[in-house]
Amino acid sequence: IGVTGVQTCALPISRRLLAGSEARYASFLETSLDCIVSMDQDGSVVEWNPAAEKTFGYTRREAMGRKMAELIIPPPLREAHRAGLGSYLRTDNGAVIGTRIEVTGMRKGGGEFPVELAITRVPMGGNTSFIGCLRDISQRKGTEAALRESEERLRLGLDAGNTGTWDYEIASNHVTWSDRLYEFHGIKQIGR
Repeated sequence: IGVTGVQTCALPISRRLLAGSEARYASFLETSLDCIVSMDQDGSVVEWNPAAEKTFGYTRREAMGRKMAELIIPPPLREAHRAGLGSYLRTDNGAVIGTRIEVTGMRKGGGEFPVELAITRVPMGGNTSFIGCLRDISQRKGTEAALRESEERLRLGLDAGNTGTWDYEIASNHVTWSDRLYEFHGIKQIGR
């Protein structure tokens, strides 16, 4: 078999490998719990998975080809997005590429919500694409805010009670008193 015969035999294998890779990629996009969105270097959407449809409210058909900034970035932040993209394309240096950040996203109806975002650059020959993985963190932020409020209410309640608090650590059999409890009992703290 000559070189031509080897190349002919290799083509069906490479096509099968490529088809398998594409099938895995499509399955990943379809089943991901996170939003997977991709844009080209002009800022136009080139990929939009079902999780993005659910989170942002745009169908894949509505999103494809539109400017990412107009779909999911609140109006006050769009110019910064465009400037950051332009700067990255000129310098190949971007603060948000390869890191996980929290930003504000926007749903189809205009409602804003907190998202966690990770962006990676995908070189495509002479062009560049960007893949973003996003998740809605509204619930987490709400839980964190509720915890802070609860802690503040507890602190205010303890201050209002004006009696102080103590904490007992079972593992070490150690008791820690608050400053107010020392004052309340008229005990001078050692080292103060």
